[in-house]
Amino acid sequence: MARRTAPKGGSPFYAASQQLHAATAAFQPKGMMEVYQEFGEFPFAMMEIAAAIQARAEACSPSKAPLNPAITTVLTQIATAVNAAAVSAQQLQAALVALHPELQCLLQPRPAEAMWDTTSN
Repeated sequence: MARRTAPKGGSPFYAASQQLHAATAAFQPKGMMEVYQEFGEFPFAMMEIAAAIQARAEACSPSKAPLNPAITTVLTQIATAVNAAAVSAQQLQAALVALHPELQCLLQPRPAEAMWDTTSN
């Protein structure tokens, strides 16, 4: 999706998304275990984003704001879609292990696994 002109308001959601983007772009993992851990956290991060959207849906409900109820419906649909993406993201960590079986040496090391350290051999 192409970026549009940046919003001019003070949306905490947009500000947080900018921080997330900057932090993710700057992340330099020191090893594959950090990538493994990061991938394991993706679904939880996405669930947090969905929860934030749902919180806005609740704040925009007709009992709390002078908005058409359809706004709450649309925001809830967006939160549901992000939650569905979070469910898909649960496959990411397993895919990493399946596509890179060498990770098993880190996840379930054999006795004296360190002797296979390629930097020392």
